[in-house]
Amino acid sequence: RHWAVVGSPGTGKTTLLRTLTVGLALTSPSVAVYVLDPGGSLASLARLPQVAAVVGADRIDRLLDELEQDAPAGVAHRVLLIDGVDALGESDRRLATLVAGGLERGVHVVVTALRWTFRPSLRDLLTGTVELKMTPTDSTFRDAQRSLPDVPGRGVSPAGRHIQTARSDEEAVEHARRVSLARNEPDLHMKLLPEQVSYSAAGVAEPGKVILGVGGPTLGAVTWDPASSPHLTVVGQARSGVTTTLRTLIAGLTDPVAWEQGSVELLVADGRRGLLGVPGYRSPASFTEELTRWEGVLRERIP
Repeated sequence: RHWAVVGSPGTGKTTLLRTLTVGLALTSPSVAVYVLDPGGSLASLARLPQVAAVVGADRIDRLLDELEQDAPAGVAHRVLLIDGVDALGESDRRLATLVAGGLERGVHVVVTALRWTFRPSLRDLLTGTVELKMTPTDSTFRDAQRSLPDVPGRGVSPAGRHIQTARSDEEAVEHARRVSLARNEPDLHMKLLPEQVSYSAAGVAEPGKVILGVGGPTLGAVTWDPASSPHLTVVGQARSGVTTTLRTLIAGLTDPVAWEQGSVELLVADGRRGLLGVPGYRSPASFTEELTRWEGVLRERIP
């Protein structure tokens, strides 16, 4: 089941998510928790072994990529907490798709919102609801909201009854952390793109393809296929890794595992000499001479 927690600012939506996470850590083994925390109020939850990620809005796509894959070994259920569904932007479509099929893969979603104005297709899938204090005209339970005291954590249950959600703080998080460590709970981590990756660690390309790096939904090998895309342009500002990318390409083109020895002829030029020493490197004069020879060969092939 998926839930929505809706309420005005200061009514305790973030605290409810913290309480839910602490409760899961204390009572539910084999559960991984992922937190989208644009405001940074839930950063301390990252100390819990069961919390695989606490990330901001800049990593929404990586978070959804992770949850769209199969769960890691030993994890039966995964819970995604989103503190502010408005931060999703256009990614709310992906979230709706994830929610629609999530229970089959053990994915449960809880979102918070200021009001019921987010995408209707997503709202219809969030069948569990908690309404904290909000304007009665915006509420599903107007009568219950009119008599609801303005107390943080006071809300309305899915049955329309008044409830008081439990409060949690940093001390509660630390308690849950100590209990989890005493039980030897595994320390879970969402996979992220590394800041650097060596050529050997990037993986092995299929024959005829060239390794570029790692990425994509699974953070697997990213390759260039010259058969389907004969030409490749690498664009980037200074110190962004353009020259390094070309070095990686050259290493892949000369890799005997992916290419037969001698099947690739390289012609490399670089006015800044950043590629000096790689196979096929030519000085400016030699490059012009070699290019002229290549042009003659190619002209003969045109007919």
